[in-house]
Amino acid sequence: MQLIYLNTDDRFYVRLTPEACERLPAGAFNPGINVPVYALRVDGEGEAAPTYMLLPSSDGQFHWVSIADTRLARR
Repeated sequence: MQLIYLNTDDRFYVRLTPEACERLPAGAFNPGINVPVYALRVDGEGEAAPTYMLLPSSDGQFHWVSIADTRLARR
């Protein structure tokens, strides 16, 4: 497992898909809101390795969310 923490200057923003928002705790995320990425986690080796992003939710908790459940957001 590879873990990469992003400092403030390197953070980027994503939006969660509506399907991902439904699977996570109710009200934790909104598909219309940009969320900063605090860390990346890659489980395994190669291109097919599952990749996750550490995202803060609206209730102050952090969740590991699959990169497949996100899309890059504009600032």
